[in-house]
Amino acid sequence: MARSSRIEYAGGRCHVINRGNYRGNLFSEGGAEAFERVLGEAATKSGWRVHAYVVMQNHFHLALELTEPSLSRGMQWLQGSWVRPVDPWQ
Repeated sequence: MARSSRIEYAGGRCHVINRGNYRGNLFSEGGAEAFERVLGEAATKSGWRVHAYVVMQNHFHLALELTEPSLSRGMQWLQGSWVRPVDPWQ
């Protein structure tokens, strides 16, 4: 059974957690720094206020405030962006 849709609204506050599959590591060497950089971009693009975040080896936590209903769209961008390899030719 699918879970119900998340309610998103301006001014909403969210605690977001993401773990690796089977609690495996999410971040290799340099991965946490890349995630932090892209988190800043995601916050700007999505209109989030990041109140706090913690990056662990196998998961992360975010405490966010939404200025618009953008959590799903922003998380999709964040999750897809920080794991992409950097193209050395760009």
